[in-house]
Amino acid sequence: GLASGDARLIAEIWNENADGRIDVWELLAALAVTSSALSQRTKVAFVFRIWDHDRDSKLRDTELAFLLRTVVRGLGRYCRWSASSMPRAKGIKEYVHKTFGVETTEYE
Repeated sequence: GLASGDARLIAEIWNENADGRIDVWELLAALAVTSSALSQRTKVAFVFRIWDHDRDSKLRDTELAFLLRTVVRGLGRYCRWSASSMPRAKGIKEYVHKTFGVETTEYE
């Protein structure tokens, strides 16, 4: 298991509201994209498949915006960025629309 010091560090980094809850999606996404053991392709496929709830290999713009926001927030916590330096939801939505359009597939 985890040493108590490791558990405290994890809680300090990931517990935004100090309520004892950790956002597992942010944690999983941050761990996946920062892993040195995974290839870039594996990282993208893993994160994509977490949000492809209907398993049609497509993400709609709202799903993709949520995915990117979660990954960015997770990385921000992992790197201890200030909340004020994080991109806003509106900016992420605009980026998704310009870059991916209404939907994208895992293979694009």
